[in-house]
Amino acid sequence: MMRSLFSGVAGIRNHQTWLDIIGNNISNVNTVGFKNSRATFAEALAQTLRSATGPQGGFGGNNPMQVGLGMQLMSVDTMFKQGAFETTGNNTDLALQGSGFFVVSDGNQKYFTRSGAFSIDADGYLTAQGGTLRVQGLMANQLGAIANNMSPSDIQIPFGMKAPAHATENLSFFCNLDAEGTESDASLTSAGTTGVTSVSGTAVNGAGGTHTITITGDNATQSTLTGAATGLAGTTTLGDLGVTDFDSFTVTIDGVESTPLSGLNENTTMQMLADAIDNLAGVSAEWDSGTNQIVITSDQYGSGTTLALSACEITTNAFGTAVFEEGDDSTLVATDSFQPSTGGAAITTALTLEANDDGLITGLEELGGGGVTILAPESGGGLAAGTLVIDTEDTAHSTSIVTYDSLGGEHVVTFTFTRTAQPNVWAWEAGVEEPAQTIGGNTGSITFNDDGSLQAFNYDGGVSQLSFNPNNGANGAVTMNLDPGEIGGVGGITQFAAPTTTIAQTQDGYGMGNLSNIYIDQNGAIIGAFSNDQNITLAQIIVADFHNPQGLLKEGGNLYRLSANSGDPIYGMAQTDLGSSVHSGYVEMSNVELSKEFADMIIAQRGFQASARVITTADQMLEEVVRLKR
Repeated sequence: MMRSLFSGVAGIRNHQTWLDIIGNNISNVNTVGFKNSRATFAEALAQTLRSATGPQGGFGGNNPMQVGLGMQLMSVDTMFKQGAFETTGNNTDLALQGSGFFVVSDGNQKYFTRSGAFSIDADGYLTAQGGTLRVQGLMANQLGAIANNMSPSDIQIPFGMKAPAHATENLSFFCNLDAEGTESDASLTSAGTTGVTSVSGTAVNGAGGTHTITITGDNATQSTLTGAATGLAGTTTLGDLGVTDFDSFTVTIDGVESTPLSGLNENTTMQMLADAIDNLAGVSAEWDSGTNQIVITSDQYGSGTTLALSACEITTNAFGTAVFEEGDDSTLVATDSFQPSTGGAAITTALTLEANDDGLITGLEELGGGGVTILAPESGGGLAAGTLVIDTEDTAHSTSIVTYDSLGGEHVVTFTFTRTAQPNVWAWEAGVEEPAQTIGGNTGSITFNDDGSLQAFNYDGGVSQLSFNPNNGANGAVTMNLDPGEIGGVGGITQFAAPTTTIAQTQDGYGMGNLSNIYIDQNGAIIGAFSNDQNITLAQIIVADFHNPQGLLKEGGNLYRLSANSGDPIYGMAQTDLGSSVHSGYVEMSNVELSKEFADMIIAQRGFQASARVITTADQMLEEVVRLKR
């Protein structure tokens, strides 16, 4: 009977312990990083009343006969189940997703915690527990590198740190140069004796430079019919010449006879007769006071034009035996020697002669591939032999970008792309603002395939990099690689029939910068954001894991420390080594589930009550035994 009393006592005692555990869990339902505990029970020692016997001589064996002596607390386990995240907005608050612990230290002892409510103290140390403990990690050097053999130490944010300047080493281009675009406006520089009075338009090939045009030969001439009568003057009348037939005079032009001239009479003078002929279509006529003859000239230039007069008194008396001279065809030849502004050998081409409706050469075509109008008007005699100079402007596109020297000094480099006379070839040139001076690699050419993709990007002078001297005390020249894109590709500079948009897109230099902010990535790296737009690793938060995290000893304040059964800590980076992740701006909430805790509380209470009833019942039975004596 005493056994039942002690079993009831054991039940009361251990269920009370379980209730203590449940109460602790519930009280920490809002504790950051808290991990709940659970109690497990086992039967206490059993008293053997009879041992087991085996079968013998045809009789069966006997099972052992044992009476339990109650229950005992077997273990109290910490449950490291993942807790939910709570947003805080504070970038030094950290939450671990997955296994592992943050490592903190008081200077003598290392502790481990899931509570990532960290802050930065006045000395820049990343601290926990309100500043009493310092978070452990690996510190990076000035370049953001972390040595492999470093030991964990206090993490200190180096406020006031400067990011050193870095000279530009690489520069890349992007976008398009217009395959059809032209800004090559033409202008007359010198006409010489060529008779050219105006030049206008834009060269189709877009090439800028000087066109020296040599014109040789003679322009076409007109056919003439000159009178040969004697004793004439401009005031001589037809009556003076004894003419009585005034209605039969005609002029035949290229076999087509005109209608008889009207209005002629005895008072018509030689000047008046010339004026009347001048009114006929296809010819012009004038009284030549030098030779005292009427000269009839065809409107058409060149050979093949005929002029004839009708057989009548006017022809006989006013013209005599008129002299006909047939016109000559043009022998003009125009040769263009083009000296591109981008340099290189002169390009020689033959230009096309342009004639007006009468057959007189009055202009040139095909200069710069077309698009340019060159005019030598008929009123000035049309085009003539001589030397003509025409300039065309460059079709150029410029883009600028800021680059840096070793001191962080800024230098604006301007790249100019100029279209050449060669199809699919552009010249490029780089210039830098004073006091800097280019040293080499500042000119070259860029060639495209006929599908618009990049074929080649070349430097002049046998170099392969652009370099300039900053002239400001910086350490040496700035030398950079120019990246126009992949050869054969369209990811960099291209040449399509689309607007020119080429830019110098990126460069890798920067000036000196001050630390302006920090953020923490999912691997636990503390990254410094500097005023020069550079990000440098400042430190690495380390995470510890254990083979048996339930073997850790609780130290209060959400801290754990090593025990003999936890094993040594395994240090590493969250993602890289442990497969976990660090989330900035969050904390991990308690993993206590109130519904389960309340259910366990009811079970513990009922177990306590039942154990108490065992004691009460045993007491009543003892009381009956005592009464037997009476």
